[in-house]
Amino acid sequence: MKINQANMPQGPLYHFFEKDDHANDFINGEIRLGWLKKYHPMEGDVREDSTESTSQHIYNDPEQLIIILDKTTRKKKGCIRKPGITNISSSSLNEFYILCTSEVADGKNIAELRERFKHKDEPLSRYAIIHDIKMFTEMTAQALELSEYSQYIMGLKWFKVEYSKGQEKTTLQPPVYLEVYQKPASNGEKDFTCEHEWRLAACIKHKILIKSFNNGNNVMFVNGEERLRRIAKHVYMDVKDLTPEILQSYEEDGPEEAPLWIETIAVNHADGLKKCAKLFPDVR
Repeated sequence: MKINQANMPQGPLYHFFEKDDHANDFINGEIRLGWLKKYHPMEGDVREDSTESTSQHIYNDPEQLIIILDKTTRKKKGCIRKPGITNISSSSLNEFYILCTSEVADGKNIAELRERFKHKDEPLSRYAIIHDIKMFTEMTAQALELSEYSQYIMGLKWFKVEYSKGQEKTTLQPPVYLEVYQKPASNGEKDFTCEHEWRLAACIKHKILIKSFNNGNNVMFVNGEERLRRIAKHVYMDVKDLTPEILQSYEEDGPEEAPLWIETIAVNHADGLKKCAKLFPDVR
């Protein structure tokens, strides 16, 4: 599994858990990476971001191209260049799965994030301190390499989250993969900047490449009842009302935007993660 060494954090990094079981599973070797787009519909959840997996910024263009239309025919009459604001949005052809961590500032910041990421029915969130980032990254790559997902993943890379979504940038062209690591400063209710987030991202091969595999087991796509549920949600219908024609449109040659990806990649390293991370509190 290829690891992009550029911009790898020095650490330590903190990983917070919504549920107690997830904390125990993690230190025992289970590593979970979430699909970027799953954060769109998490209504009421602090992690909800309807713009996740896209980058957005504005550019104060000194020579913005203005198209002049004929008032009667609405056909192009000419064009001029003058200063103006351009709204830029971009997304990737590849899907990404991420593991979120934080580079915390102090004890107060830890307490804030423990409260933020806890489950509503749980006490304060437990957390792991990942003190050896290089070893953790290598162990994640090893676990992915031995999993059913290995043939679909191009590689791993760390990204430091930039809290600049919707703000002005000095370039018209966004940086490569900005859509993976750009977040707004807040979601209207909660501030995101206090999370000081770093993301370990697995880049998935483009859908067309995945379709070219001949093993008949496209595990990156959702199957069964979950697939039907998502198609129904996508077309604003109940599952029972889905017609054969609608289902046919979401087969292999269906719309690229169909939400048919699994939401979580869960892999396990047999050695556990105690060599590179420590769980706090150690026991509940």
